[in-house]
Amino acid sequence: MARRILVVEDEAPIREMVCFVLEQNGFQAGRSGRLMNSAVNQLNETLAGFNSP
Repeated sequence: MARRILVVEDEAPIREMVCFVLEQNGFQAGRSGRLMNSAVNQLNETLAGFNSP
């Protein structure tokens, strides 16, 4: 079973690039532009951009 990780990044191109790399390495990547919109408790890991508001 693939580990699930949520990528939270407000810039869509960066978010998609990170998700692509994660998926190529066996992760199931969720995408969100804002942490508030995310179901964090259903995932194994969360990756958030440090410069996000």
